Amino acid sequence: MHLLHARHALKSMEAHLPLDGQKLANLDLESIQDVDQLVLRYSKLQDSMGSKLFPALLKVLMEPLEDSPMMDKLNKLEKLGVLPSVQRWQELREIRNKFAHDYPEGDEMKAVVLNAACAGVEELAEVLDRVGKAGGV
Repeated sequence: MHLLHARHALKSMEAHLPLDGQKLANLDLESIQDVDQLVLRYSKLQDSMGSKLFPALLKVLMEPLEDSPMMDKLNKLEKLGVLPSVQRWQELREIRNKFAHDYPEGDEMKAVVLNAACAGVEELAEVLDRVGKAGGV
């Protein structure tokens, strides 16, 4: 569901992409709502994949990592081919973290993070697809 809504927000934002500080500062109310929807759905998607989906997949695959640190789980998912790389997953997580904190940077820096999230949505979709294949769905 989060992916569907994130993609819808991206489609609505197409005319403004890639964003820069000036474009971001001059968005109309409807476009700001699209940006807010993207931020919310990207964050929820990335977070739920890491906190719920990955542990569930490892359990289905009978990988005994329930009490292991997240880094061990990510390394295992990389070895299984679910994640393209642990480093890239951490970068996608960092985008989510930047959304979670309201940093005082200007619109230019916010635009950089938003552009990274726009690209990241399809990367998350690819990981979801790999989870489905690994889990036999």
